[in-house]
Amino acid sequence: MDPKLGRIALPKGAPPAKVEVAWSYSFSGDVGAGPYDRRDHLRAWLDTGRQIDFQIGVSKRQGEANPADLVATLGEALLAWKTYASTHPKASGLIAIMDNDTYRETLTGAQRIEVPAGCALAIVAAGWPVRYDAAQGKRRIAGEYEPSELRPHLSGDIEIYAAPGPSIPSLIIDGL
Repeated sequence: MDPKLGRIALPKGAPPAKVEVAWSYSFSGDVGAGPYDRRDHLRAWLDTGRQIDFQIGVSKRQGEANPADLVATLGEALLAWKTYASTHPKASGLIAIMDNDTYRETLTGAQRIEVPAGCALAIVAAGWPVRYDAAQGKRRIAGEYEPSELRPHLSGDIEIYAAPGPSIPSLIIDGL
């Protein structure tokens, strides 16, 4: 591996199915989308008395516990959010992007990010821990998240629509 030139040499005759590289850097300042714990940035949003009543995870590495809680694209997650928010007037949602992958998506038109009046949505680079209890087995709980150690990349056009109304909608995009 040559980090200065950005090259990786792999053995001939044995091509890998996938190659992943992780890295980190530091900087001075209070903003950024690094892999550090960003929980304090979200705490102010949640400390308004808001309870997360919708949560879905986005991951290209789907696996354990409740696959219905996970989708492979941000577009799928936004569609689930729109469906939920359309019948829950004061919905608070969290979309957790749970890996360090690149998501090449065009989020415009019918796929745009929408937040209805009175609703709140956070799209966050965060893990969503799996819990175990004897009665329900492995599951994820809405409102739990771990916004650290992740730095996914979103590549594409994004359109955001905040619906007008008496209650101002809220949107947070954190860690992307």
